[in-house]
Amino acid sequence: MEDSDEKKYDNLEKQEEEQKDKSLWTPLLNHQIFLLFWIGLIITNIGNSMQVIGSSWLMTTLTHSPFLIAMIQASTSLAVVLFTVPTGALSDIFDRRKFLLFIRSWMLIVALILSILTIYNIITPSILLVLTFVLGIGIAMNMPMSLIAASEMVFRTEVHKTITLVSVAANIGIAMGPLIGGLVLINANPGYLFLLNALTVVVMIVIIYRWRRMRTVSSPKTELPPEHVIDTIKSGLHYVYNSPQAQSMFVRVIAFAFFGSIIPALLPVLASQQTITLGVLGYGLLLSSFGAGSIIGGITLYPILRRLKHFEQIVTLSIILLAVVMLVLSFVNNLAVLSIAMITAGSGWIFIISSLHYSMFKSVPKWVGARGLSIYLLIYQGSIALGSAIWGLVAQY
Repeated sequence: MEDSDEKKYDNLEKQEEEQKDKSLWTPLLNHQIFLLFWIGLIITNIGNSMQVIGSSWLMTTLTHSPFLIAMIQASTSLAVVLFTVPTGALSDIFDRRKFLLFIRSWMLIVALILSILTIYNIITPSILLVLTFVLGIGIAMNMPMSLIAASEMVFRTEVHKTITLVSVAANIGIAMGPLIGGLVLINANPGYLFLLNALTVVVMIVIIYRWRRMRTVSSPKTELPPEHVIDTIKSGLHYVYNSPQAQSMFVRVIAFAFFGSIIPALLPVLASQQTITLGVLGYGLLLSSFGAGSIIGGITLYPILRRLKHFEQIVTLSIILLAVVMLVLSFVNNLAVLSIAMITAGSGWIFIISSLHYSMFKSVPKWVGARGLSIYLLIYQGSIALGSAIWGLVAQY
């Protein structure tokens, strides 16, 4: 039986080698379950984006405080900070399919509660922040799990493409969700937008239920016995604490996320003040422009990488682009120019995030993979949460 397993693994290794020079889209063509999962990610990311625009714009109708408006972004990031590492530890122990079903069920329940309270006008700024935080717990648990689950559905040599495709799916949602959400908000209560988000979660639950995990990446020789949750977290923290590569990635992601967080955190304030004639539709257009830029960035990443050869050059150029965008957002009031700036910001953002995510994924061994990625995401989202709160305070005063 052991020889049979080893032969299967060797055959998989040969198949993986054949995928190295294929295009970005080959994981979708080679693996039906990943194709379904990717479509599900697009649908749920559209729902998440509708939830974001609904929550952010609802807060602007409940209060004029830039700090409270920015805290919508910060509350989600705070949930990620608190729950991402335990989630990574649990995902290295328990069945990931069942865990994903639990996470999505959690998000469905919270979205339904938020929808009902909003439709019946029971919502307040405090309740909105609390429920956004609770929904953020589901997002925190889902982020590392979706990346790890997606990587299990493809060949090992397709993992970088898979991570990029997951980012593209997220940004298709960012591109489409705000426009759909803006159109709904013009004619309906935000609670119906939250209800639509709940329905998209149901779609993903059905897709995950159909998934049957296959051991397509790991060798039977490299499997380790299960650990207890606390010991798992400790071993993960011990590894990244003693890994120079991981520490280098943390410094980079902190610097990027802290300063970059000013764009998503204060975009509702910018939209409500400078595109007042379009209101929520103007805000949706700016968010959609960001998502469209991310899609363009995801599609063009590999051709650009073949020209530049190194991630470092892409990251450096993208940081310069984002700096220019921030200057434009600060001094320009024209919606068309702002939309072009957001397209540029989206492309730069996905270049940086895809490069950093993959570098972190590649730098940690498989036995600590989910934990290492979770700690990385904790630092990433923690920097966004801290940056959002600070930039909100700065804007208020």
